[in-house]
Amino acid sequence: MLVSIWFDVWAVRRIPNLLSFPFFVVSFAQLMLLYLLAASCVPKTAGATGTLTSAEYEENRPYFWRLFSMYELMYFGFWIFFMTKKGLSPLNLAETAFTPSGGALPLVVGIGLALTRNRLVQGVGLTLLIVWLFIGYWNYQIT
Repeated sequence: MLVSIWFDVWAVRRIPNLLSFPFFVVSFAQLMLLYLLAASCVPKTAGATGTLTSAEYEENRPYFWRLFSMYELMYFGFWIFFMTKKGLSPLNLAETAFTPSGGALPLVVGIGLALTRNRLVQGVGLTLLIVWLFIGYWNYQIT
């Protein structure tokens, strides 16, 4: 996700009057959410075993996926903002929200994973998120 932020910020750097303090604060908040996400992956007994047990995962799972969903909600808000700046109408936004370049699917998957305890659904959701990220950014280039 950190790499995707880099590509996204690099892509919008040419928009005039965008890189203002409010934009920076929201971008910084996103990075803080990523830090909290990473911290929630570290087991409480990291010095003892260094592995995340299923009990620790189950304890952290709702927190982790709520943080992920908050991050994706902010990302989806940015996506709506930039797409409206490009001139997309609300109907076009709704049509493209669930495409690989849209921001809705990761948000929906994150909320779904926060609400379910089923390990199979968790695995499928995580795989879907990874594949979706690769599909969405595969043709991006930094120029």
